[in-house]
Amino acid sequence: MAPITLTEAAELLDRSKPHLIRSFTAAFGLAPHRYVIAKRVETARKLLLDGMPPSEAAVSAGFYDQSHLTRHFKRHTSIPPASYAAGGFGSGVRSGDLIAPTPPVG
Repeated sequence: MAPITLTEAAELLDRSKPHLIRSFTAAFGLAPHRYVIAKRVETARKLLLDGMPPSEAAVSAGFYDQSHLTRHFKRHTSIPPASYAAGGFGSGVRSGDLIAPTPPVG
């Protein structure tokens, strides 16, 4: 199933596009496009922490390519996705990993 466009959503709800955008923005605090981009960046962030290469994470998260992901990722996190994946914030721990306490030595 293909994603629904803003025009299609407005038609389904019998509202104008500007009205739909205003209502969405009032409810979620972001315009629809900014909301979608933020969700895609969050998805890519999780995929990067799970060890997926940036080029694959970009497409899996719904971006056209890695450069498209990089542009938006840097706007949201201030660092490129490759740096994030290499430990800029990920620190090598993958999401879902459990870290057991180390017993004292001696």
